[in-house]
Amino acid sequence: MLIVLGGFLGSGRSGLARLLASKAGFYYYSLHEKKMHHLSLDENRRIHERIMEPGTDALRMRMYREALKEFPMISKMHENVIVDDAFHRAQPREFFLKEARAYFNPVVFVWVESPDETVEPRLRIMEHNGVITSVTTALRRRKQVIKEFEPFASRPLVFFHRISDERAAEALYGFIQLCIKRGFATD
Repeated sequence: MLIVLGGFLGSGRSGLARLLASKAGFYYYSLHEKKMHHLSLDENRRIHERIMEPGTDALRMRMYREALKEFPMISKMHENVIVDDAFHRAQPREFFLKEARAYFNPVVFVWVESPDETVEPRLRIMEHNGVITSVTTALRRRKQVIKEFEPFASRPLVFFHRISDERAAEALYGFIQLCIKRGFATD
């Protein structure tokens, strides 16, 4: 099974993906490694790495193609895998999901949402942990991604939560299992 979590920056999707992987024994496949990295030196000659978000559909497609090249091997090594990204653009999202189905059955796509008032505190934690460099920049990027969002061809599963903790990860996994059992999670 492949669980694909989509959602806007600050929705808690990455935290849930990692917690769910740990809790349910899934392999967490990081798309961050497929994103372009920019290295720079500061005035103290320390190296800083910045992950560049793909800003166009062509760059998203390139990133997804690179990830999908590893799926034949990943699917043989791990029965259950989880991956997360914004997946806010229709063409790259549908391409990724369609191609992933060649290697995993089922492929379950879940859109993760959380209340607006939880976004900034979550981003502050991410900044503190070094995941992002600036809450202001992240909020600006979030706003841009929301503006660029393209609707789904068919209604996705939607998981709404407040706090990305173990209870939320357990609830998400239970939700996915229930949806699979009832036939809502497959094409």
